[in-house]
Amino acid sequence: MFTNTKILCLFVILLMYSLSGQEDDRRNLAVYTFDARGVSSIEAEAITDRIRIEVSKADVYVVIERGLMEEVLKEQAFQLTGACTESSCLVEVGNLLAVHYMIGGSVTHIGSLYSIEARIIDIETGDIVASVIEDYNGPVENLLVQTTKIVAAKLLGLETSTTSGLFTGTSDLLVKSNPPGGTIYIN
Repeated sequence: MFTNTKILCLFVILLMYSLSGQEDDRRNLAVYTFDARGVSSIEAEAITDRIRIEVSKADVYVVIERGLMEEVLKEQAFQLTGACTESSCLVEVGNLLAVHYMIGGSVTHIGSLYSIEARIIDIETGDIVASVIEDYNGPVENLLVQTTKIVAAKLLGLETSTTSGLFTGTSDLLVKSNPPGGTIYIN
């Protein structure tokens, strides 16, 4: 059970970390589970986790772990009547977690098109700091592996490279050599 004492200890540790002599001026951020629209809740959670990991790897923010975030919300008896995609809900969650920023959004699947909508909310002002909508047409596995990296990078204002990717499907390739019968290497 996560007691008020444990929550107080967490906040003291975060405060000590921010006041320590380290030159780390990163602000803390939490990622709220994305709303599932036409995808399973497991897929939405997996995509949310991937975005959380990619944001954490960029080392721009101190990212709060999902388990810790869930325990604090449970301890605070925060009840959701539905998805928390509105900025006001994300601000409320951010205040309970004592973070500076929250990431929230949704994963939508219509036909063969997937769309990830994500935004960073400043908890103090309620303003949207950054927002991204990234569409993908293909298998959900590639959405999880590639598109989540693109979304995280765009949210953080980092350069994205979409030149490498895993693409599946069928197509024809016509290869001619000059002179005829020459050796062709495809890498």
